[in-house]
Amino acid sequence: MDQEDIGHNGVNSSNGKMSSKKEKKTAKVKGGGAVKVKDGLVRSVSQSIDQRNAIYGKSSKLIRIEVSRAGILSRASFWWMWTIMLSLYRRGINRLFTFRFMDEDTAETNVQLLEKAWEEELRTEKCQTDMSLSRAMRRAFKKHLLRAVFVISVTFSFSFLGSACILRLLLDHISSVDPDLQTGLIIVVALILCEFCRSFTFSLSWSLNYLNGMRGRAAAMGLLYKKILNLRSLQDKKIGELVNMFSHDSQRIFEAMVNGPFVIGGPFVFLAGSIYLGVLMGVWALVGIGTYILVFLVMKFLNDGIEHFRKQAVSLTGQRVGLMTEILTCMKLIKMNGWERAFINRVTERRQKESKALEGGALLKSVVTSLAPMIPVIASVFMFLGYILSGNHLTAARAFTVISVFYSMSFTLVTSLYGVQTLIDVSVAMSRYKEILLMPEKTSYDKPKDGDVSVEISLATLTWETEEEGDCEATDEDSIIAGLKSTEIKTLSTTTATKSSYTKHSASKDAAPHLDSVESSAILLPKNENSTDTEGNTSLLPALQEIDICVKKGELIGICGMKGCGKSSLLAAILGRMQVLEGELKVNGSIAFLSQDPWIVNGTARDNILFGLPYDAVKYDRIIKATRLDKDFDTFSARDEVEIGDRGLTLSGGQKQRICLARAIYSDSDILLLDDPLSTVDVNMGRHIFAHCIKTILHEKTVFMVTHHLEYLPKCDKVLYMHEGHVVSFGSHAELMTQKSPYAELFVLYNNKYDRILKERMLYRGDKKEVSINN
Repeated sequence: MDQEDIGHNGVNSSNGKMSSKKEKKTAKVKGGGAVKVKDGLVRSVSQSIDQRNAIYGKSSKLIRIEVSRAGILSRASFWWMWTIMLSLYRRGINRLFTFRFMDEDTAETNVQLLEKAWEEELRTEKCQTDMSLSRAMRRAFKKHLLRAVFVISVTFSFSFLGSACILRLLLDHISSVDPDLQTGLIIVVALILCEFCRSFTFSLSWSLNYLNGMRGRAAAMGLLYKKILNLRSLQDKKIGELVNMFSHDSQRIFEAMVNGPFVIGGPFVFLAGSIYLGVLMGVWALVGIGTYILVFLVMKFLNDGIEHFRKQAVSLTGQRVGLMTEILTCMKLIKMNGWERAFINRVTERRQKESKALEGGALLKSVVTSLAPMIPVIASVFMFLGYILSGNHLTAARAFTVISVFYSMSFTLVTSLYGVQTLIDVSVAMSRYKEILLMPEKTSYDKPKDGDVSVEISLATLTWETEEEGDCEATDEDSIIAGLKSTEIKTLSTTTATKSSYTKHSASKDAAPHLDSVESSAILLPKNENSTDTEGNTSLLPALQEIDICVKKGELIGICGMKGCGKSSLLAAILGRMQVLEGELKVNGSIAFLSQDPWIVNGTARDNILFGLPYDAVKYDRIIKATRLDKDFDTFSARDEVEIGDRGLTLSGGQKQRICLARAIYSDSDILLLDDPLSTVDVNMGRHIFAHCIKTILHEKTVFMVTHHLEYLPKCDKVLYMHEGHVVSFGSHAELMTQKSPYAELFVLYNNKYDRILKERMLYRGDKKEVSINN
C-alpha cells in the first residue's frame, strides 16, 4: 500500500463562512477574501497557516534558524537567538510561523542519517541479537558526538589546570617572603583566562549537546514512525506501549545525547587528580582517595534504592490509572449498585502505596543531593587528619590546593555518573526501539504479468502473526448475515466447510496434488487452535486457505459470508498485512482501505478528506455530493471547516464512515478495499452511496466491497462467497445462481426474508438516527 504523508493540508479558507455570537477577528488576505479566527484563537493547523498568510502574505520571507551554522562565540553565548527574540518582540508570536530550521537540523535529514546507519547495521550483523541501534546512532552522529566530547575534554582540562596548577602557583606566590607584583599579576591574569575558557567551553558543550539531543530524538522518533507505518502487524505490542516509546523513551534518548558525552571526562580527571594528590600529600593521598571512592559506593547503593522506588512507583501508578479507567468506564454501574465507598477505598489504598514509593524515592534522592557537595569536605578532613597526626606540616597553599582539586574531581565524577545513568536508561529504550525496527514489514507484492489484471491470488494460504489479530472477526452465533437468524442459517448446506468449490485453476491437472496436500495438512484441523510443526514450534493455523482468484481492472467485487469467515482477512492480505505460507499474491496499483471502524484525525472535515493532497474544487464537490456530506455540511456554520474532535467525537457513526469513504475516493487509488462501508448508514443513504459513489465515481477502479446486505450483490461484477477461510463461490451473480451454489442458497433465503429484514433495518435506523451538530 502506498504510504502518503499524514498531515493537514493548508487550504485557503477565504470562501468559508463561520458565524458566531462571539466577537470575531477578520484579517484581509492578499489577493482577496478573509480569514476569520474565533476569538483570535487558532483552532486547526490549516487555520494557523491561513492566519500566517493573512498577516505576512504567502510570499513572506522565511527566517532561517542558523544554530548549526553559527560561530563558536555565537553558540557559546547563544547570540544566534537574538534575531529570533527581536523578531518575536516586534511582530508578535505569530512570527513563529515564518521560522525554518536549516536542512541539516530538520527531522527529515536526521532520520535519513539514522536510517542509513541502521541499514548498514543490518547488513553488517547477521544475527539479530548482535544488532545495536545505539551503535547505529553513534555511527550516524559520530562527527557531532566527537565534537562535543572534544569540547568537554577541553572544559575539564581547564577546570583541573586552574584548580590544581595555577591556584597552587598563586598561593605559593602569596605565601612567599618577598612576592613580586608583576609575577602575581601574570598568575592572576592566567587564572582569570583559565576560568573564562572553562566557562566558555562549558557553555559551548551544553549548546552542542542540546542540539545533538534534539537531532537524536527527532531521528529516533522519525525512524520508529516510518517503521510503524510499514509494519505488517503490531504482534503483541499495544498502542499504549508505542505512545510510551514516543514520549518516555524518546526523552531518554535526548538525555543520553545531552549527558552521555560527559562520561569521558570523569575517569581522566580522577586519575590526574589522584596522581597530583599523591605528589602533594604522599601516601596520605590514598586516605582521601579511598574516602572519595567509599562515599561514591554509598551513593551508588542509594541510587539503586531510588531506581527501585521509581520502578515501584511506576508500577503502582499504572495500576491506579487502570483502576480509574475501569471506574470511569463503569461509572453508571457503580452508581446503580451503590459501590462508591468500596471503589473509593480501593483508589485510596492504591494511592497511599504510590505515595509511599514516591516519598521513599524522594527521601533517598535528597540524601544523594546533599551528600554530593560534602564529598570533598569529608575526603579532605580524613586526609588532613592523617597527614597532621603523622607529624607533617600542612601549609595553607597545600590545603587550599587539595580542596580545590577535590572539588574539581567531585564535579567531573558526578557529571560522569549521571551520564552513565542516562546511558543505562537509554539502553532499555534502545532495546524497545530495536524490537519494533526488527519486526517484519508489510509484504511487497509483485505485479501480475497481465497488465489488465489488478489482483491475482494463486492458491495462496495466509495466516496472521498473532492470535489477537486472527480474532478481529467475531464468530459468535449472532454474527451472521444482516437480518437472518442463526436458526435460519443452520438450514443451509454445510458441505462447503471442508474445502473450496471454486478454484481458478480447477481445470488444471497440476493443481490437484497441491490441493490435496493443503487439505491433508491443515484444513481438517480445528479452526481456533494452534498447530505444531515437525520441530515442535507452535504456530497459528492459516486464516485463509487455497485462495485462488483473479480480478481485472475496473471490476466491482462483492464479498459476502458469515462473520468470521475471512472477509476482512482477505482485504488485509491484499494490503500485505498477512504472512503468505504458500502460493503467491500479486497486486498492480496503489491501494486505499476503508476499515469497519472509521479513523478520524483531530482537525477539520476538509482536512480529513483531503488528507494532505492538493485541493481540487471540482473533484472535491463531486465526492461530497455523492456521499451526501454536503447536506451535513449545510447544517454546520463552518461547513467543511467544522472542527472534528479527537476520534470524531462530534460526529455520528454514519458521518464518520462517509468522511472516511470520501477520503478513500479522493485519494484516487487504483484499488479500493471497502470493509462493510454501508453498515452504519440507513437504507436510503446506503442505496445512494452505492449508486453514486461505488457504481458511478469508482466505475473505472477495482473495488473490493465487503457487505452483509446481499441486495447489493446482483449489481456487482462478481461475487465472492467465503466460508471458514475458503473461497466457496466466485463468479457473477447470474452464474452462481444458475449453478445452485452455496451462495445461491444463501441469497434465496435472504431474498425470501427481505421484506422482514428491510423492516427491521428501518426500525433499527429509526432508533439510532444520525445526529447533526451545530457549530
